[in-house]
Amino acid sequence: MGWGLAAPSEAGMLEVLMPEVSDAAQRRAVALQVQRRMLSRAKAFMRALDRPAKLPPHVRLYLVAGDSEPTLEQVSVDSTNGRIDVGETGPGDGTVLRSSVLLDERVGNAWSPQLVTPLDFHSALLLPNDHLGLTRDEVFRDNVLFWLLEDPGGS
Repeated sequence: MGWGLAAPSEAGMLEVLMPEVSDAAQRRAVALQVQRRMLSRAKAFMRALDRPAKLPPHVRLYLVAGDSEPTLEQVSVDSTNGRIDVGETGPGDGTVLRSSVLLDERVGNAWSPQLVTPLDFHSALLLPNDHLGLTRDEVFRDNVLFWLLEDPGGS
């Protein structure tokens, strides 16, 4: 699609990044090789995230997520010209969807009233904040202090 390092408009940036490589075609080949390697590593990382894991005994997982900011949920790409069209948004913090934080496996499948997730979390705190505002929220601070200092089942 000619995105990222493969974009013809990035030739000048590739020259800045690789001044020791004098040939523009060679710089582009190196850049495309690096991009392929990074995409391969990203795919391996995603496969690793999909592997089931059991929490160690006495460890509790608490999730904190925003759920009131419109957050990009779907995009489509026109394969003829590479144009990206922003589709739907869903509840989140403006950066991360609530469904992503929860690893909600109902997304793209039949909806059910109970959350379907591989995460073994103890509790989730949903706040009406954007991504950076979550940790600045007084409700967030109060809950974290409770979980750490007072929750009888938390330790």
